[in-house]
This record gives sequence, C-alpha cells and structure tokens, in this order.
Amino acid sequence: FTSENHECLGNVVVPAGMDTRLAEAMLHAIDGCEDREILDFCGGHATPYHYHEKMSCLYEDDATTGHSTRIGTALDGHGLYGKHVDGGVEPDDLDACGGRVGVTPDSGGEPVYYYTLTDAP
Repeated sequence: FTSENHECLGNVVVPAGMDTRLAEAMLHAIDGCEDREILDFCGGHATPYHYHEKMSCLYEDDATTGHSTRIGTALDGHGLYGKHVDGGVEPDDLDACGGRVGVTPDSGGEPVYYYTLTDAP
C-alpha cells in the first residue's frame, strides 16, 4: 500500500503480500491513518478487486431453504457455498477440509459433497 491508495502514508510503503490484519495494524500506527481500513465491508480491496475474508457479499441465503447459494467451485470440482446450510444455520458437521455431505440449492435434491465458508482459518 502506498500514498496512491492511502494519502496519509506519505512516503511510507506497507509492503504487499503480508497478512491483511498485520498490514492494517501497520497502517493504523501511522499518524493520520488511524481510522483507515484496508479491506472494505465485503472483505476485499485493490485493483483488480479481490477478496481476503468475509465474502458475505458473494452469496445470499435461499429464500425457501435458508441454505447459502454457491459462490464457486474448488479445484477438486466440489462446490463452495456461503456459511449456511438448510434452515439458515451454520453447519456443525464439517470434516477436516471444511466440507460436508448434504443437499444444496443446486444439487437437484441429491446429497453431494461440498464446502462452506467459515470464520475459522
């Protein structure tokens, strides 16, 4: 991050590639930057725009089931969904990879293996 993104930085550069929370702590330690945020309310930033956390702007909960909609496909081909399963609740049965078997809004009523977003790293 530079003064191009945050004019309060002046000649100070916060290097890219570091954890966003550390970068934000560094930004807040500089006079005039105390109230600045690196990530927006969706957990993203920069050009090209990309996400780091939250990702709540990427999905909605299905009006009928409460299950979050699909936001992408993992490299193994399984779907990636928002934080909620049927009933609009967060799952309590995720495996070590953050996946589970269940019916999703786009699985045609058939149980499939898929991943959900979580707040845990």
